[in-house]
Amino acid sequence: MKVAILFSKEDGSGSIGIYEADEDKFNGEIGAMNPVSMEDWYDVADWVEENGKLLYRVEPDYTISLEM
Repeated sequence: MKVAILFSKEDGSGSIGIYEADEDKFNGEIGAMNPVSMEDWYDVADWVEENGKLLYRVEPDYTISLEM
């Protein structure tokens, strides 16, 4: 499965990393971590960075993050 991690700063800059992660392991980690706070989601992002394979990273000049 592909997992996107968006890090954005207050000035709109940041980076977007696309990782390939094992779906079963990722879902197991999400279930075990039960992320609810921002700190929890940072732990999930750390897990993805350590256990997934970075496919590509984009460093845009400005990011817009929309929740759907």
